[in-house]
Amino acid sequence: KRLRMWRQGGQHMFQMGRGSAGRQLALPTSVAASWLCSSTPLCFGTTASMPARSLSSSSSSSFTHKPTMPSTTLTFSHTQPHTQLRMLSSFATRKVFPVSNPRPKKPRLVPQGSATATNLLQDVPLIDTSASFTPKPTTDLTTRITTLPSGLRVGSEPTPGAACSISVAVDAGSRNEKVPGVTALLQRLGFKHTKNMSTAEIVRSLELMSASAMSSSSKEFMHYSVDVLRHYLPEVMRILGENISSPKFLQEDVDEQKAAVHEMHSQDIDPSIWMNDVLYELAYGQEGLGRPQECNPNSLPLIGRQDIVDFFETYYTAPNIVITGSGVDHDELVALAEKYFGDLPAKRSDKELRPTPTYVGGSYVEAMDSAAAQRLKEIRPQTGADTPSYMCIAFPAPSLGEADVYPAAVLRTLMGGGASFSTGGPGKGIYSRLYRDVLYEYAWVDSIYAFYSFHADAALFGLFGTAPHGQVTEFLQVMIGSFLGMIETYDEEALMRAKNQLVSSMCMTLEGRNASCSDIAQQIHQHGRRESVDEIKAKVYAVEGRDLQRVARKMLDNLPSMVVYTDEPHSQQIPTAQEVQQFLTTTLHTHQPQ
Repeated sequence: KRLRMWRQGGQHMFQMGRGSAGRQLALPTSVAASWLCSSTPLCFGTTASMPARSLSSSSSSSFTHKPTMPSTTLTFSHTQPHTQLRMLSSFATRKVFPVSNPRPKKPRLVPQGSATATNLLQDVPLIDTSASFTPKPTTDLTTRITTLPSGLRVGSEPTPGAACSISVAVDAGSRNEKVPGVTALLQRLGFKHTKNMSTAEIVRSLELMSASAMSSSSKEFMHYSVDVLRHYLPEVMRILGENISSPKFLQEDVDEQKAAVHEMHSQDIDPSIWMNDVLYELAYGQEGLGRPQECNPNSLPLIGRQDIVDFFETYYTAPNIVITGSGVDHDELVALAEKYFGDLPAKRSDKELRPTPTYVGGSYVEAMDSAAAQRLKEIRPQTGADTPSYMCIAFPAPSLGEADVYPAAVLRTLMGGGASFSTGGPGKGIYSRLYRDVLYEYAWVDSIYAFYSFHADAALFGLFGTAPHGQVTEFLQVMIGSFLGMIETYDEEALMRAKNQLVSSMCMTLEGRNASCSDIAQQIHQHGRRESVDEIKAKVYAVEGRDLQRVARKMLDNLPSMVVYTDEPHSQQIPTAQEVQQFLTTTLHTHQPQ
């Protein structure tokens, strides 16, 4: 069914159907123009009853229609022009023009500048394009931070739109665990039974608000976040306050989540997940940052309900918590925080929040049996492809609190990486150094990526990749060569491209409300304030090639942390971390910076 509209004399004509058999409806030009070209709502009314979906209004104008047509009413109130047009077309199709089995008609193309085109536009009131357009002033996006008497900090950033994001960040994570795996279970116990609400009530409330709630854990933080329309902000703050101030941690909930974790780990897991935990254990030992972020099934019997309660009572205190909001009024958020989070203990924990990590380094090689190789082959994206060897090498890097964090971030972007098999199409990172010097030069390399994992007081910079078992030792040499290439002179064009890419990625990420909330919380925990995007951009663009060389030399002058997962025959051919360090040290001393 098709609705056509055109000008004829002093009226706008609407027709359903073809030629003389079509049904027509006429609307005065002055009325149609003010409706189609203005955001002011306009109401139409006649003698017939209105459809149930219409909104009534005291003012109305009547349609002119053929006597054979049934009378009807189209009423619009408080709706935008595009919505009005869609409603008009839909209602006219169903009620005014009851045409059966209409045949589609190709639109008649009118050459630009022709007499017909001129006639169609004649006397049609349009927007005055000669007048200069003044954009609406941009909302002040300055982040506001308020510290309550209890020590609880509240930060917010105004953003346009009808929705908002609220986040509660607790300054404690897996690095603060006494029993490994507590935070992984605590994350899963988010939005469960509280003192005044059951799990069903919480879930039902979130569903009625069409809210999206999530809890997560990391090595340094526990996050609870909700996306919702601004109208529901008070109710969301009440639910978050219940979960942070008075959770019950029922034994049945704890047992249920432990069973879920065990079932999850009984399935095939990508080696990159457990290799990351092994890498951190090699780098920082079995305490602090070396604690695994994932819950090991072997640790589940050691975790009791009281361990979760002890962690909660120790670290869920007002001075350790930051509440952030994106797209909310700051004063309203502060008032709601005082109301619903006022029961939090105001005393900071006596335990050291971040024990100073000490870098160690070392190597770990695990042989892949035939059964594991077959399972990994089945879950790989390339159907039928052989299972590769996995390799990860990392060095200590500048932490978040150091000025060299910006050269290290630019260096990671410049190194880039990619994979020979891409589900997103070609073109991703093809100008990065690893893509150009490794993937282009060595066709047998499956994938290789640079990563930079930074924390408040420590960081790791390294390479992760996959290659066939037969080339695993050669792949190690390629990785070492890529590390040594970081101390070479950098091309200015490549350096500027990496800076632009880093800034672009940062800005696009911060456009998301959840990412903005997390960034505000992390910076408040780390610096007590939030650096603006302009400040960060200035520091990124101030990085020079010699800064990257200096940071790279400093990183490589340490014992590496190496994790290799390959088949049994080739696992015996992997050199130790000490042998790799000796080679790097000799090369660095013979290669002086230019």
